[in-house]
This record gives sequence, C-alpha cells and structure tokens, in this order.
Amino acid sequence: MNKTLVITLQSDLCAAVGKHYAAMIDLDTALDECGLPFIPSKRLKGCLKDAAQLIGTDTGVCEALFGVSGSEEGGSLRIGEARIEDYKAVREQIQSRGIRPDEVISLYCSVRGQTAIDPESGTADDTSLRYIRVVNQYAPNKSKMRFLASVSFEDAYAEDVEKICNALRNIGYNRNRGLGAVSCDLEEAETAVSIDGYDKERGFEEDKTYEIAYTVKLEGDLMLPANDANHSLDFIPGTTALGAFAGKYIKRFGSFNNDLFLSGKVQFGNLYISDYDAAEKKVVCYTPTPLFIAKVKAAQEDEAPVVNTIRQEPDIRWKAVKKGFFHFDYGEKKVKEKIVYHNHLADKEDGGLYMQYCLCAGQYFSGTIAAPGKYAEQIYALLEDGELFFGRSKGAQYARCRICRVACSEQRSAEEKTVSLEPGSVVAFVLESDAILTDEHGANTVNVTAFMQAVAGKTGWKADAPLRDETAIGVRNISGYNAKWNLKKPHYAAIAAGSCLVLDVEERMEVEESFTIGQKKNEGFGKVRVMAQAELKQIGTTAFQAAKKDSQAEAFIAMIERRRLEEAVIAAAMTKAADIGKTFAPAQVGRLTLMCKESTNAEDFEARINSIKGDYKEKVLEKFGHARLIKDLQEAGITGVVSWSLIKTFILNTLTVVKYRLRKEKKQ
Repeated sequence: MNKTLVITLQSDLCAAVGKHYAAMIDLDTALDECGLPFIPSKRLKGCLKDAAQLIGTDTGVCEALFGVSGSEEGGSLRIGEARIEDYKAVREQIQSRGIRPDEVISLYCSVRGQTAIDPESGTADDTSLRYIRVVNQYAPNKSKMRFLASVSFEDAYAEDVEKICNALRNIGYNRNRGLGAVSCDLEEAETAVSIDGYDKERGFEEDKTYEIAYTVKLEGDLMLPANDANHSLDFIPGTTALGAFAGKYIKRFGSFNNDLFLSGKVQFGNLYISDYDAAEKKVVCYTPTPLFIAKVKAAQEDEAPVVNTIRQEPDIRWKAVKKGFFHFDYGEKKVKEKIVYHNHLADKEDGGLYMQYCLCAGQYFSGTIAAPGKYAEQIYALLEDGELFFGRSKGAQYARCRICRVACSEQRSAEEKTVSLEPGSVVAFVLESDAILTDEHGANTVNVTAFMQAVAGKTGWKADAPLRDETAIGVRNISGYNAKWNLKKPHYAAIAAGSCLVLDVEERMEVEESFTIGQKKNEGFGKVRVMAQAELKQIGTTAFQAAKKDSQAEAFIAMIERRRLEEAVIAAAMTKAADIGKTFAPAQVGRLTLMCKESTNAEDFEARINSIKGDYKEKVLEKFGHARLIKDLQEAGITGVVSWSLIKTFILNTLTVVKYRLRKEKKQ
C-alpha cells in the first residue's frame, strides 16, 4: 500500500544533520543543494518507531514494520525523505533561474542562539553560546509549513501505520525545548502508472516479444555501491533492476519465478541518466560515451567542447573522455553526485563518522525490459503501483524511485531493425553496456580479439578484419555482494561500456542495429549498438524546452526576486545617505520620514514636499524629487517599472541611515 505522510509544523523545526555552517552556525538543519529544507527519511523512520513503542504497538507488528537489527530481511515500512509542497516545481525554477542557496535559505529558515546555564550563578555559562538554524513554522506565503513523504507498507498493517503516524508529535533537535512540534496525517497517494502502447483488455500475446521502456525518478538520494563501497555507480545496472523486480515479485505473489528471472528469457537492461524534451514530447536517454568521442584541449567559447575523432581535424588536440554519458543530438550529460555523512553506533573508537558519495535525488534514469508476452504481463503487474527500490538502505534514506513513464511496444524482428553499411564508409560497433566475454578455453577475457570475434559471430563480419586507429577498449572489474547469502559475488573482468571497434566498410552489408554478446545478457551486459557512417556523425547541442511553469513555484520565485530588489534598494540607500550627509537637520529628517510613511504613492509624496514652507524645500526636491529618485535607482541597476513600495523602501532606509549618522556625529 502506498500513502503520503503529510507533516505540518506546529513550531520551528531543526532536523539536525550534525554539520555546522562556517563559523556562524554550530548546528545546521537538513538542506538540499538548492537551499530547500527537508526531513531525512532515516530521521522520520526512527521517530515513527519511537511513536509506535510509545503507544504500545504490538512487538510483532513493530518488527514486521521496522525490521529487526541484524536480520536479512528489512521491515515492510519504507519511507522517503519529507520534502516541501511543490518541491519539484520550486526546485526546477530555482535551478533554471540561477538562484543562490543562501537566498532560498533566508526565506524558509532563521537562526537561534542558546546558552547553557551555570547552576551556581544561575546565569549564562561562559563560552556556551551556540547558534542553530531552524526551519520556520510558517512558509513564505504565511501558511504553516508542510512536508510530504511517500510511505509504503503491506496492506495488513494499514490501521497500525495510521495510528503510529497520528501519534508522532515531535521530530528533530530540542524536542523537549519547544522545537519540532508536528502533526502527521496519512493521505492517499496517486501512484497508478499507465503504460503507453498497452491495451489492458487485449493484454500481451504469448507468442510475441515486447520491449517495455520505463523511466524512474530518484525521490531520494541513491547509493549503488561500486568496487569502492563508499562510492555509488553512476547508473542503475540491469542486475540491480532484476533483483528489485524479483524482490517485488516475491512480496506480490509469495513465490519466486525461475523462468522470469533466471532463465534468461527476460532481459533487464541498464538504466542510464535521461532527460525529457517537452518540445518533442519524448524521453532522451543518454548512453556511456563512446571512446572515439574526445574532449578538445583548451577549447574556446566558439569551439565544440567535444569532437568525433573519426572525422578529426589535423590541428585539433584532444584528450580521451574517461567517463560520462552522451547523446549525439543533445551532447554530454553528467550524473549529479553528493556527499552524505553518516555516523555508526557510539561505541566505535573513532566515533563511527564516515561518508558516502551517492546520486542526487531528482534525477531521471531510463532503461528497457525485453520479455515474451506471458512474462510481460507479470512485469506490468509489478509496474502498476509506480514504485521501485534500488541499492543500499531501501527502508529509509536511499533507494526510493518513482516510475514516471512506461511505454510498451512489440520487439522488432532482426530483419526489421537492420542498418545498411555502404562501401567506403566507416562503421563503429559501440558497447552500450559492459560485456563479459570468454576465450576458446572458457576463461574470462578482455582481449580486443575476443570482442571482434563476438561481433563477427553476430554480423558475419570477418573476425580478422583490420581495425582503425580510433578503436578503443576500456576495462572494468565487475563485482557484487549477495546480501541473502552474506557472500561476495565472483569478480569478472569486463570490456567497459563505451568501448568501440571502428572499421572501414569494404562491401555493402546489412546488419542488426543492436544486438547482445557475451554472458549475463539478461542482466544488461553486452549490448552493442551499430553506428553506420560513424565518420559523419555530428555532435549536436540541442536545447531542451522547459515544461510549463507551476503557478505556486512562480509565486516563490517572485518572492526571491522581490527580496533581491529590496537588497539592491537598501544598498542604494546607503550610497544616497552618504551623498546627503549633513544637508538636513534631525527634525527635518523626522518630518520627511513621517511624510513618506503617510504617502499613498509617489505623486502624493511629491505633493507633500511641495507643501513645505521653508528654505529647505528646494533641497528636499533636489534630493527626493521623483525624477531624482528614479535616477538613483537606475544607477544602482534597478530598471524597468519601479513600484511605489520600492521607492518608499529606498526613501525610508536612506532617511534612517542619515538619522543615525547625525546622532552619532552629535555624540562625538
């Protein structure tokens, strides 16, 4: 069952993450890279477990929901990070407008100071002053802050989970000192997924093979351990996808299907970083960069940053692209990563502090599943609820993904997906995923000859055909860990994705545009893409058209821009105050301040100035006449239509600075 946990703040909140901010804040609340506050899912799960014990939830239910420490199986309850309402739209607007994190933080958060009390004197203890950052109870639009977190659990525990959520009253740091008061409710979640190209009444035909293309969005940070356990892979392997679907199948149907997951009849492909082109209404999936694509050294602004070395120019210097993802129409794409800090149990000698590099939430990854009709029906049943969990810490913090797009089509036959290779052209056989190959003795190999022989066996190409200089081979060590058996998986040396065989075409041929080679094909390994006329491949830089903007996100952006203007106005007021100097007496400054506060618009203020019956009227018009004020603001970089509220802010700040400067000079 899928629900949405709605958390409403009843006081300020500090979801402390054990970090400090420079030398100004001793304890910081959880903030993402854009400056938006959130509540970590591990924090939420721990608080829910405390609430369950507080209301006396049955021990068996607690263990079923939250799991048992040291057990192979996790609990049924899975919870994502709690984000602000309209998080996706607000985040997209922040990133597209180039808004700084500190501008966002100042809208949602404030800083508090606190001290320890000396028990003997009853006064503040020396050197105990600390500052903490808290999330304000009220949002910038003056409504109470609400955070939303996706929650899933077995249907049998629906009533228990609802009681536990309603019992959760406090979250975060200083819960016994007024912070972190919340109210929590469970609401229905819209999770149903429709599959494009699928007729539910007709279903899948058993004698046909289907390709299911799906895109997932990372709702939390994702940790997929690589060879270095503290670094995540930058893609979701087919092996991981297979395991995720297998685990979901067991929970859904209560058994395991060998034919579906182990026979090789169903092929689970890797999921790579992707985008959505709103103009073309299509998902753009990037693949590992072919090794004949290279970065240009010291490229100028008017030069291409990457080149196709098969169509090289003699005066261009380049260096190999070691990793990353690429699309010939859209150019390069990098996966966003972040460092997340963790702390083991306190009994560790070093305190248990460690860090992990993981994939940032909010990114999209796309992949495919090829399955005969009878298995495609079962895959569809696993996609319907719109959820998948990958990688480490599936119960909280990492792993939660939302299935956002699914398209199904009949897999084309080998004859339908052929490409023509013309004599005199250049062809590239590019690995879109790692390939595990063996030699004539059955031993694992990464020899280019084995790669060529595997391609020749699929295409009819001569295995001893000469290779061009652009041919490049990368090597990667494939490893893993079986949590069920608590054992490491066998290690394989694999030819890395992006490796390519580049050859001259001597006679006309028809070959499949894509095929698989080597072992573990059902886990995404060994996918080869044929690039005909590779020497003509142009590298594009097509821009994406932004999706329709959300009105609430626009309101948030308007607040940011308004604050930017106000900051610019205050800076301009400081400059103008220095220019005014001792032009006016303190009493005159006070009178002008009152006139400005009582004015309803710029014309009203100027009329009040014209009513002055003193010698300083001309001086006031010279310094605060409407034309002069507009000129001052334009010189400060504030152009366009300037509202009276901004002009009023400018005048009042100027007069305030003048007043205090006059007072200071009088004391001296």
